[in-house]
Parts: sequence; structure tokens; C-alpha cells
Amino acid sequence: MVIATTTDVLNNSENGNVNKMYRRYQAKWIAYMKQVNLVDIKNENKVDKALLGFFIEQSTHYAPSTLYVIYSCVNSWFIMNHGYRINNCFKVNKYLKAATSRYVARKSEVLKADKVDLLLRFCMKSSYHEDTLLGVCLSL
Repeated sequence: MVIATTTDVLNNSENGNVNKMYRRYQAKWIAYMKQVNLVDIKNENKVDKALLGFFIEQSTHYAPSTLYVIYSCVNSWFIMNHGYRINNCFKVNKYLKAATSRYVARKSEVLKADKVDLLLRFCMKSSYHEDTLLGVCLSL
């Protein structure tokens, strides 16, 4: 039932981009399997080691949040093709949690106290009430 539902969701997806994304990451996994010569998918220990190597390699290119997306795509591949989930791959789960816990996004900068003070002083000196409100909003 899980396999049928997963297949239906992927094949009947209204958003073709989702389907392309799943296929792209699954193709990366398949290429990695060929690279490390992983043929025995039923051996959980070998699969766990191969998955760990795959995610370590992918972590050089992707942020941890994207690694979880890749994990989901690879997991759906296992469900559709082999009938089981990779949730029991403890090394992979531990690695992803560790990567997430030490990840700091580079998109934003934390305002230091002196910068907040400077911003508020600048906005309060303005004769426009909106500038003061803008300064407070930016600081928050």
C-alpha cells in the first residue's frame, strides 16, 4: 500500500518540478551505488555504509536542509523499488542530525548591540516619525 501510494504521488504530481527533483536525486544515488559497486541492497550494513558515504559526499555541495530533501527522495526510491524504508540506517540519521546541529545559515547577519544602538540613534534623530518606527522595526 505504501509503495502504491508513493508511486501514485510521484507519477501523478501536479507539479512536474517535484517529480524532476525526486528523479534527479535518485539518479545521483543510483550513480553512487554503481561507483561503490553496491549490488546487495538487502544487506543493511552495506546499505548503511553506502548511504553514509553518499551523504558525506553530497554534504560538500548541499546544505543540511537539502540533505534531508535528498534523504526523502532516496527513501522513496527504496520504498518503490525494494519495499522498505531507510529509517533504520542509524549512521546516516546520526550524521544528518549532527550536520544540522552545527549548521549556521549564511543568509543573515546578527546585529550586535552597538549596531542596534547606532541604528536607533540615527532613526531617532530624523524629524520623520516613520523613520523612528522603521528603526525600531529593523532592530526587532
